[in-house]
Amino acid sequence: MSKQLIFQLINNRQRISFWVLIAIGFSIPLKPSINSFLLILAFTVTASLYWSDLKKQLRERVLYIPLMGFFILYLANFILTPEAHTDRDTVNHLTLKIQFLIVPLIFIPLKFDQKQYFKIYIAFFISCLVIVLLSLTYGLSLVIKSNSLFYINESNQRAFYLHMGDLMRPYYIHPSYFSLYLVFLILVALNYLHNWVDTKFKYFFIFCIFLFTLFIFLLSARAALLSFFICLITYFIVTLSEHSRVKVVTFVMFILFSFVLIGNLKYTRERISLAYNALVSGPSLSETHSANSRLLIWQAAFEVIKEKPVFGHGIVNRETPLFKEYAKIGFVRGIEFQYNSHSEWLQLLIVFGIAGLLFFFFVLLFPLKKINSRNKKVFLLYLFFLILIIINFTTESMLSVQKGVAFFSFFYCLIISMSYQSERSG
Repeated sequence: MSKQLIFQLINNRQRISFWVLIAIGFSIPLKPSINSFLLILAFTVTASLYWSDLKKQLRERVLYIPLMGFFILYLANFILTPEAHTDRDTVNHLTLKIQFLIVPLIFIPLKFDQKQYFKIYIAFFISCLVIVLLSLTYGLSLVIKSNSLFYINESNQRAFYLHMGDLMRPYYIHPSYFSLYLVFLILVALNYLHNWVDTKFKYFFIFCIFLFTLFIFLLSARAALLSFFICLITYFIVTLSEHSRVKVVTFVMFILFSFVLIGNLKYTRERISLAYNALVSGPSLSETHSANSRLLIWQAAFEVIKEKPVFGHGIVNRETPLFKEYAKIGFVRGIEFQYNSHSEWLQLLIVFGIAGLLFFFFVLLFPLKKINSRNKKVFLLYLFFLILIIINFTTESMLSVQKGVAFFSFFYCLIISMSYQSERSG
């Protein structure tokens, strides 16, 4: 490679990194292997073009360090557990968590402006919008083909074609994770509409907000629905002093639109009702719906946590004690499908105990004060990101799969990077 080419690459390294991050943002809802390849590419760019500056910039950008430390916690546990070295599942689990190290390293040297951050979000918007439109087209094609909105499923029950399973069947993403993405994008859209957005994107964001809301209700992921309402109401309260009468009326109409959706979507109502009944009556081994299964899983998980509450069972034994507890309580379905804890908080307690859970809370809360002191707009976005994480981590082990790790690590670091940009521009 000639010196002139190297010089050109170094001069254009911010632009190269920007376009790689655009691609990563677009790839998050897509096939995991695409996202993994782009992350490796981005890290290669960072390592080859920024390595000499990285140490100095790391000292200046300490907000990324806790997330990197979280990977070190996994790595130390792996090294200190000899049986983990030959366990393929544990090795794969550790490989997944390496994103907690490389994503901060990718972001540390980057210095983007407000428009570049905006374009990264737009890439994620477009990717999710394409999936929503294709999914609705797919669902409607099933309706047209059968000349009915309903069909008889494998359990001999009447099912709705435009529900979560059918809409997401052609894609590589679980409805709960995709619902989380859409709620986050609705909040991003509101934040940009309120603070930053160019006029030409105003109607694009309004369209996305209403379409994504409809799709969230069709998917009927209960944690996403809960976080949707909590975040919207919190957003309205936090920004209340800045609302005009028109904005207040629009917000009220939007909430009414959401409740109308619930009232008219039978499948959504049924899922909410099943969850409520399971919480009131308690778990039953005879019921097979997801809300009841989660209660049985959590019952078993709490028993496992009691065995080693302080430092946990370790990375190599994160599922085995849970399966043993399933056998004790007679939860055959849990053993058959090898259910994990279906809660990231319980998963952390099983693996690392209270010590590990507290460390992860430190990862989440450490940036709050500094982001708040730099830019209130970015702080509000990070606050809603935290609310989404806290709620959705309660019902899914999101850091056990690529889709969850990719979303969390990328947008955690992106929002932190935005706060550093705000500091420079201020």
